[in-house]
Amino acid sequence: MDIAIKGKDIRIQAKAYKKNGVWLDCDPGHDDALAIILAAYHPSLELIGISTVVGNQTLDRTTQNVYKVAYIAGLPSHIPIIRGCGESFCRHVTTCPEIHDQTGLGGADVSEHPAGMCRKEKS
Repeated sequence: MDIAIKGKDIRIQAKAYKKNGVWLDCDPGHDDALAIILAAYHPSLELIGISTVVGNQTLDRTTQNVYKVAYIAGLPSHIPIIRGCGESFCRHVTTCPEIHDQTGLGGADVSEHPAGMCRKEKS
């Protein structure tokens, strides 16, 4: 890559990264929303898929949150989003709307968006 600054040519070598495939299994609240964006755009990672689980909120809500984050962040449509498990294998799941709000993304101004309905899921 060549960049000209004040008439001088400067050569910058782009560092080549070996991409490591990453599948995220998450219950998107703020932390997982950021993890999705970082995994999608970090030069050494290749986000190969996302699955959702119950946790910060219900499975329906966490799945919708992934679609919202994917849409807002402009993730490529070839990345599959899979609705995962809605129950814990070991214990009763208690969502915490008083911490994470009713959406799981409490405090974030993320309006409802039909991205989940428009995107095709791979099975």
